[in-house]
Amino acid sequence: LGAVLTKLDRPSEALKILEEALATNREYGQQSAEADSLAALGAAARIAGDLTGSGDWYQKCVERRREFGDRAGEGWALQRLSEVSQEAGEKQKADAFSSAALAIGREIGDKELESLASKLQSPDYTI
Repeated sequence: LGAVLTKLDRPSEALKILEEALATNREYGQQSAEADSLAALGAAARIAGDLTGSGDWYQKCVERRREFGDRAGEGWALQRLSEVSQEAGEKQKADAFSSAALAIGREIGDKELESLASKLQSPDYTI
């Protein structure tokens, strides 16, 4: 429901629901669902225009995915961190996150992640 509300451009409602989902997922030890909730919170905060909050949620998602070895999820969360950093005008941070995402994409053979991370590293690319 939180993702749907985010797509409907109702991020404040989405954030409330997603925070509830995060708490429930943590309570029941649902690691993957918890990481998914963190990523969805990052997306909702980004839509709401809160780039700092979005980055914080994505960073927590990266850390959580690392904890349980989800390399694909980690790579995609790093990619989202790169995009948020680029939007915030933090090019060096964006490049670092994108480089890490690119390395993971290559490691796991995720061509879509590789392609997007490569584009973000281009000096001419802007979001």
